[in-house]
Amino acid sequence: MSTNPSLSSNEKISFSPMHKGLGFHHFTDTLNSNKTINPPVTKVSLRQPPPPVQRPSGDAYKKPSLNMALKETQAAPSIEKQQVYGFLYLTKRMFAFLFDTALNFSLCLGAFLLVLLQINIDFNPLLTLDVMAVTFLFLCVFNWILITSQEIAFHTSIGKKMFSLTLKGDVTQIFLRSFYFLISFGFLLGIFWSLFDRKKRCLHDIFVDLQPQEVAEI
Repeated sequence: MSTNPSLSSNEKISFSPMHKGLGFHHFTDTLNSNKTINPPVTKVSLRQPPPPVQRPSGDAYKKPSLNMALKETQAAPSIEKQQVYGFLYLTKRMFAFLFDTALNFSLCLGAFLLVLLQINIDFNPLLTLDVMAVTFLFLCVFNWILITSQEIAFHTSIGKKMFSLTLKGDVTQIFLRSFYFLISFGFLLGIFWSLFDRKKRCLHDIFVDLQPQEVAEI
């Protein structure tokens, strides 16, 4: 058998890959390399949770209710307006009182006449001067009681409400003002005093330092 004389028996034939030296590397080069690729580390900031909200214990904490919301809504409609004490203010007070008086007199007389019609009483004996004077005095007292009751309960009356007038005082002040009104109105001097007072106050307003204030409706 003939052999190639250029190759010795001790030499081994080695083959080189065709890609060697052509500008790219086989994927096995990456696997066999000693370099380690570290994945990117994402820094996560651990934020401490906020402390729990502590509710007041006992009667200090009250759950919001529908009644509380309604009270806040009802308190919103009226706001204070800049008070101007002029003759327009005095005219509003006068017409408010006249409206209250006419309304209360009409209610009382209507109820009184309705009772008389039900029991079939003759009206002729009631038309005397003495009976009419007593009836008028009774109507005045009835009118005073109704207006005072409204002012104590609602800080205004029906007539004052129509002209956006209110009394901003406590129960004692309002009652004393109504009591002094009897004296002020009885002698008429207290009413005429308002024509010359800078703030258009009557005497019963001055005695208790309380007079109707105007409010603006929203």
